[in-house]
Amino acid sequence: MPATLITMPQLGETVTEGTITRWLKRVGDPIAKYEAFAEVATDKVNAEIPSPTAGVLLAIHIAEGATVATGTPIAHIGDPGSDISLTPSASTLAPASPNASNTVAVIEPVAEPAPTNLRHYSPAVRRAVRASGIDPSTVRGTGTGGRVTLRDIATATTHVERIPLTRARRMIAAHMVEAKQTIPHAWTMIEVDVSGLVAKRAHDAASFVANMGFKPTYFQYFAHTVVQTLARHPMMNARFTPDAIEVFRRVDLAFAIALDGNLIVPVIANSQHMDFATFAHAMHDMTSRARSHHLAVDELHGGTITVNNTGANGSILSSPIINGGQAAIVTMEAIVKRPVVVHDAIAIRSMLNICCSIDHRVIDGDVVGGFLRDLKHHLEQLHA
Repeated sequence: MPATLITMPQLGETVTEGTITRWLKRVGDPIAKYEAFAEVATDKVNAEIPSPTAGVLLAIHIAEGATVATGTPIAHIGDPGSDISLTPSASTLAPASPNASNTVAVIEPVAEPAPTNLRHYSPAVRRAVRASGIDPSTVRGTGTGGRVTLRDIATATTHVERIPLTRARRMIAAHMVEAKQTIPHAWTMIEVDVSGLVAKRAHDAASFVANMGFKPTYFQYFAHTVVQTLARHPMMNARFTPDAIEVFRRVDLAFAIALDGNLIVPVIANSQHMDFATFAHAMHDMTSRARSHHLAVDELHGGTITVNNTGANGSILSSPIINGGQAAIVTMEAIVKRPVVVHDAIAIRSMLNICCSIDHRVIDGDVVGGFLRDLKHHLEQLHA
């Protein structure tokens, strides 16, 4: 009976590689169907990989800490004595070749090489050390093999902290540059009186806690209203391709979550069919599992439009970058009480700015203007 070949999953639309951060099982350990056996990290998320079948972990092909391309074989799972093979497969969970041997492949984690002995300094570094009084053993060397360079001493002297780029930060930077270089961004903003929404959330809080175990958030109301508004503005839920503009029939809503200095964007699939309670529960559940690194693989890709709660940090104006493969991103800014003119009188109202970036290859000004106008109308109709 051939074993099941597990390959590195694609944890996002634009993700091309992943890092094995931890093996949750050892070779020989039993694994139940859907039980997590490894943790994987990308530039966008940490996620557990569930087993597609019950069996035993027969082979580990990638060491902890190793980064490999999506589709790379990482493990075999099956019955003891099953044939295993590293034959490439087109699918994520492809059966292994029956012609392979019964050898169990185990790759142990590779230790980081020890840094070069820091007692060996160049004459220039020695002079700088004597002049500055800095203990060179406390300086992180950036030269070959960890060698302390003259620039390292100069940096330490001026007390500038150098933070090495993590793989996640490098990938985020690359994706953001690519998005800005390939997508012609246009930006607009609208202000909304959400005094009724503020009252509604306060009114709904007790029943939500009693029935669902959590209070609804402004972001949940906002995101659900975005989904409802898209029904009349399908071009907002689209993407540009070299041959055509593709308009999605379903709304797979991506929403950004700040996490441990990173940003992940889970997706609520088919959100257009959800009432508010169902939608709020889905968003609350995904947010909780994202913070504990328990999102499923299929919850991290396929978004058709993105919303973001930049107002959670007090922002009242932002110009978001569009995710690749989408045509729009909509942000909810901070709700701020301020004086506004209402029926020719000055009143204190809860005001919200909504910002939207669009791919101008897909969306024109009248389309995004109509969408924001309707979104404003729907939000202002919410009340206790």
